[in-house]
Amino acid sequence: MLSHELRNPLAAIINAVEVLRISSPHDPKLEQIHDIAARQSMHMKRLLDDLLDVSRVTSNRVVLERRELTLQRVVRQALDGLAATIHQRGHHVELTLPDEPLRVDGDPDRLLQIVSNLVTNAAKYTNPGGHISVSLTRDGEQAVLCVRDDGVGIPAELLPHVFELFVQAERDANRSEGGLGIGLSLVKRLVEMHGGTVAATSDGPGRGSELVVRLPLAARTGNV
Repeated sequence: MLSHELRNPLAAIINAVEVLRISSPHDPKLEQIHDIAARQSMHMKRLLDDLLDVSRVTSNRVVLERRELTLQRVVRQALDGLAATIHQRGHHVELTLPDEPLRVDGDPDRLLQIVSNLVTNAAKYTNPGGHISVSLTRDGEQAVLCVRDDGVGIPAELLPHVFELFVQAERDANRSEGGLGIGLSLVKRLVEMHGGTVAATSDGPGRGSELVVRLPLAARTGNV
């Protein structure tokens, strides 16, 4: 209820900011203010969307709309959608995709959400100018998605709990766009709904982390 009630006034704020941006005279200072307001409003929207989704998932009210699709396309769409965030933080992203189409039976929107949350998490916990690698491979009858970063890493005592609700690692004081600690929890639940698994590893604080998702491949293969 809280998520629904907050989304309506937030949508009005987002629209008002856009109207102000279009109607305001050209002024670099005003443009900077508009950009900040728009960026932070969209960040609030993402937080509310995550809250709403985690409520639906934990109460078993999410129904997957499955169809056969290629994971390569999902990964590319996720990175395209996060291009502005990655550019803003100056990250270098290395993408490795196989030539063989990796087809799964899944919900395209939820699979996109899984990949986007993993990459967003990597970007959030990696200092500006850091490196993020995204790779997709085949292991037997499974597709394996790996998202690795060279960021702050995950303390050993936190590793067993990273997929629990409202759990998150420490971030430096300069990182303004935090979260609620529910992104990875959503990832785990959505991956398991697709019959897959997700695991996190880290060499410790300051040495980056890796998130690995395994999903069953569709029974048949085809072209992208």
